[in-house]
Formats: sequence, C-alpha cells, structure tokens
Amino acid sequence: MTDDRESQLATYFDECAREGDLAEFDADEQRRLDAFLELWRIEPGDRILEPGCGTGRLTRVLSEAVGSGGRVLAMDISEEMVDRARERGLPDCVDVSLGSVLRVPSGDGSFDKVLCLNVFPHFSDRVAALREFARVLRDGGDLWINHFANREAINEFHHGCDPTVRDHLIPPDHEVRALVEGEGFEVVSHDDDDPGYRLHAARRPRG
Repeated sequence: MTDDRESQLATYFDECAREGDLAEFDADEQRRLDAFLELWRIEPGDRILEPGCGTGRLTRVLSEAVGSGGRVLAMDISEEMVDRARERGLPDCVDVSLGSVLRVPSGDGSFDKVLCLNVFPHFSDRVAALREFARVLRDGGDLWINHFANREAINEFHHGCDPTVRDHLIPPDHEVRALVEGEGFEVVSHDDDDPGYRLHAARRPRG
C-alpha cells in the first residue's frame, strides 16, 4: 500500500515539475526561509538529510551553508523533480538521490540534522519516516519540520488540491508531538502561527 501511494504521489509531483512548480522561492518564501535558516543554525561541515528535496531550490541553499566539508543528501520520489535538482549543477558535497525517505541509503547516526521543509504531510508512512530519521541522526541531532504557512492554511490549501494530495494534512499539535516523541525524539519547541509551522525535536541518546 505504501509503495502504491508513493508511486501515485511521484506521478503527481512529476507533473508539477513539468509545469514548472516549485522551481524557485518567491520573495515572501525567501523571507520566511531566511528566518528558518536562523533557527536551523547550520554550521560549516554539518551533515544534512533533506527529505522531499523537489527541484533542489533548498538544496542549493543548504550546500552553501555546509560548505565543502559538509554533506547534503537530498532525496525525492519524483524522477522529474530529481532531474531538475541535478540540473542545478550542485557542488560535490551534495548527493541528489531518487528514492523513498523510508529507506535512506546511509548508516546509523550519519547526519547532524534532518530538515523537512513543506514535505511532512506527504510522507506515505509518517511513523516509518520518523523512525528512519531517528536511525540516521546522531544522538542529539536535530529534526526540523517546517512550513511557510500555519497548519490551518496548509490543510485548507491541500483540501482544494488534486485528490492525490487532498488528504495530506498536518495532524493536530498533540498528535504530531506524540508521533515524534514515539520514535526516539524529544520535542524542543513547537510553534504554529503566521511566520509558519515550526517543530524542532532532538534525537534522544540511544540505549
């Protein structure tokens, strides 16, 4: 069932890519992204997993932040999106991978941060995705779930979209916190207001 849902979603986002959607950040998105970057506190040399990288518009920003000594693994299930990300000519610190974040091709504790921007509602199995993020994050590593709008606006937008993503909603706050904390994380902060949706969690120490 998960593979079928991901296949349908990949087809949907393939079409989005062909129509030129999500190619660049507009001025308002860039302003909100700048605020998120301050929260994320990316350091040169950081190792970052970017699920649902789309056309690579964020990947490019992350590559500049981590520098040549860092690493960005950008993943997406849409072949068309991945093609557009690769066409950006990103630096050697970036690996753009076609595949599901339910199966990250990296070892345990490989990353310092997992940054989910505008993608959390689209995970076909959120529990499995969070479990995989916990696996690949180092102890104390950061998980961020961010959106450029608040939960109410995001859910309203998806209700009006294609049936493929119409039920891709952000659950109520207590459900999201329970999901995250149930898979090896401690919620550090959780905000949902005009600047956007922002959840920060830290990977609990193993054992």
